Amino acid sequence: MLNDPPRRLSYQPESEDRAATLSERELQIATLAGAGRVTKEIAELLDLSPATVSAHRRNICRKLHLHSTAELVAFCARLSSRAAGGVEY
Repeated sequence: MLNDPPRRLSYQPESEDRAATLSERELQIATLAGAGRVTKEIAELLDLSPATVSAHRRNICRKLHLHSTAELVAFCARLSSRAAGGVEY
């Protein structure tokens, strides 16, 4: 197991094209998640319930065809980096 190659995420670059389908609130939540905020923090910042934030996160995954929390975090980090004017590697 230790010598196995790292598992690749099924994150696809076309997910970024689908980002245009996200609502303004979903983009806010994705950006905050990409900046390392957890659901409870996002809920407090945006004056929403944690359940509402979770629902938005599920909708983001559905719209972008993401299948795991790791894929969501990877996408959100890219989105957050772009919003902050960061450089992608």
